[in-house]
Amino acid sequence: MDFILYMIFLLLSLEQVVTVPLARRRKLQPTFLPTPTNITVHRGELAVLKCHIKDVGPKMVVWREQARDVPLTIGQEIFSPENNMAIEVHKISEHETQYDLIIKDVETHHSGTYLCQVTATKLYTHYVTLTVLDEPIKVEKRIKLTGTEFVNQDSRIMLRCNVTGALHAPDDVDWFFKGERIMTQLPHWRDRTQILRRTMGRMYISELIVDRSTLEDDGIYVCRSSGSSIDVEDITVNVLSADKPNVSRRDKANLSQTGDIGPSSSAMVVFQHSSMVYILTLISYVMISLTSNGFTRLTTHTLNLSRTVFNCDNCVYR
Repeated sequence: MDFILYMIFLLLSLEQVVTVPLARRRKLQPTFLPTPTNITVHRGELAVLKCHIKDVGPKMVVWREQARDVPLTIGQEIFSPENNMAIEVHKISEHETQYDLIIKDVETHHSGTYLCQVTATKLYTHYVTLTVLDEPIKVEKRIKLTGTEFVNQDSRIMLRCNVTGALHAPDDVDWFFKGERIMTQLPHWRDRTQILRRTMGRMYISELIVDRSTLEDDGIYVCRSSGSSIDVEDITVNVLSADKPNVSRRDKANLSQTGDIGPSSSAMVVFQHSSMVYILTLISYVMISLTSNGFTRLTTHTLNLSRTVFNCDNCVYR
């Protein structure tokens, strides 16, 4: 079986080579460009073995393990009996192509040296060593829900739920409102609600967008991840009625300064003037009792003091 597969590889390579003129074949000698040659991952992670080739032309590229003669991939075809292997081919430029061997959910038996080979006038080989640590990576699961907490009626509600898995992103994220799952086709949400989803590595991002919010949208929203592990986070959204007047602290301060709140300034002046007259009268009686001619002196002194306090030049004391 191994011999047959290897012969298929040789035949495919020869078929590609003979269709290219000799002068062009001499110019297109493949060259391996620098890529990581030592890869270390934890059990259960994704391993990516890169093979960046310049001037590969029509030649076939093969990935295989050093300990085995059976190819894992030939070109873009998979020959590995395992379902967790794949090949990704990226055409970077006219002369550069990258053939990446992908191994999902790696196990310790995947450790070893892998060969990326190109057959031309001679065999070109690029070596990559993979080391799989015998313990899963320890990553704390996280869920974070952010977004609109206060919104005016008829405005947009935007909520964003970020869920990070321990080894990979969760399968999906569900949204709930007041204990009921949000279905965009239901009458309450129809034609004004979107649920956007995307994944970035181990992170799953889901966004809930509700246009033209109503008072019925006021309440608790829940984001829940699904899959092997379930995480839940909630947020309270307050929809403010358009009929309620909004009086800010600044407005209240302005009202107080203009005299609309609290006692008026004129009343305070009258109170102060009345108190001053009472005090001056009391002093007058005391001065009269102390001196025989004090009445005249007291009258003059009181009048002058009154003019100073009340800023009145025409005041008459009686």
